[in-house]
Amino acid sequence: MMAVDSHIDFIQPPLCSVPVYLLMTTLLLCTCFPLCAAEKFYKWTDANGNIHYTDKKPENQNSAVVKVKDLPTQPQSHNINQPSDAEGSEKKTTQEKLDEYAKQNKKARNKAHIKKQRCREAKQQLQKYKASISYRKKEPLSGGYIYLTEDKKAKQKARNNRRIKQYQKHIKKSCN
Repeated sequence: MMAVDSHIDFIQPPLCSVPVYLLMTTLLLCTCFPLCAAEKFYKWTDANGNIHYTDKKPENQNSAVVKVKDLPTQPQSHNINQPSDAEGSEKKTTQEKLDEYAKQNKKARNKAHIKKQRCREAKQQLQKYKASISYRKKEPLSGGYIYLTEDKKAKQKARNNRRIKQYQKHIKKSCN
């Protein structure tokens, strides 16, 4: 018969499958968290009307216990003499509005001036075309005048009439 060895080596399993550092961190957080949660905070108003939050109860002041969840994200105490951000931005927007209005007013005055100038020019051109329906043309080489044929007279008259209508339309549109 064969001898059976009664000594069998077993591999020892770890105590825990979770790493030790994770367990330690969890224990540390669990012990510290209730201390912060149990702490009391006090809300009180000073003689100037500023609101304060403290962890110690103020002496000779009426205070209220506040839960941590009720605290605002930004402190509400600020110097009364200095304008708050909302007031400063309101003043800025008012100043910006005034500047914008001044710019628009200046643009409107410039547009009105340009409109008057164009109107004056259009009226002058209209008078020029009404007065200059001539039937002669200056010869560039000799400097003398050539009288136009009936066909050329009709073309010049039609062109001048188109220009007159164009200027009259412009004057009606922008000079009134």
